[in-house]
Amino acid sequence: MKKFLLVLLCLLAVFAIVSCKHEPDPVDPPAPGPLTPEEGKTYYRLTATRAAKRFAFMYSGEDGLEINPKIGDTLVVTYRTNHEVTTLYLRDALESVAFAKKVDIDAYVSEPDAEGWITFTFTYPEEPAEGSYIDGSVSGFLLELANYKTGVFEVGDYLDIKGIWLNDEWLTIEPADEETGRSNQGVWNRAIDDSNTDHTIPTLEVKEL
Repeated sequence: MKKFLLVLLCLLAVFAIVSCKHEPDPVDPPAPGPLTPEEGKTYYRLTATRAAKRFAFMYSGEDGLEINPKIGDTLVVTYRTNHEVTTLYLRDALESVAFAKKVDIDAYVSEPDAEGWITFTFTYPEEPAEGSYIDGSVSGFLLELANYKTGVFEVGDYLDIKGIWLNDEWLTIEPADEETGRSNQGVWNRAIDDSNTDHTIPTLEVKEL
């Protein structure tokens, strides 16, 4: 009887080994890769990491970017937010020419659509509010969407951007450099220490529409 049980156990062990060899190794599901921004298919989410008044975007007219708004050019931004934008700043990238400084944004925006998207439209005028064009254009732009009326953006508040267009050219948004807090083609903060707390130092994600 003992020999029979021993033989039976050996047979079961052999069967188990053979069965294991035929079972596929478990495969971990692939980690989701970062989305590539694509016009009409993705949007950007900027989330405040510091309580502050403004989300800012810088596009330099230097470094080969050739973003140099001129008289009659149109800047369009489609955005939505969980915290109201009330105020507009728009300057050149050098901050020597101003088109709007602490201006009420209502005159430049549409009503929200069914999904909450608001379209901001600004046409560059013949004369800036401060400073002047050089040969009819300026170097890049610094756009700041702010709240100066109903309270600052708190940590966790977000600003979604479906697109920034200059004359129908869709502009991608780059994250800010970790050391400087700035990009010359995307997120921009005046300071990432306590020397100036106007900007939200947002994180940047790309999401599918």
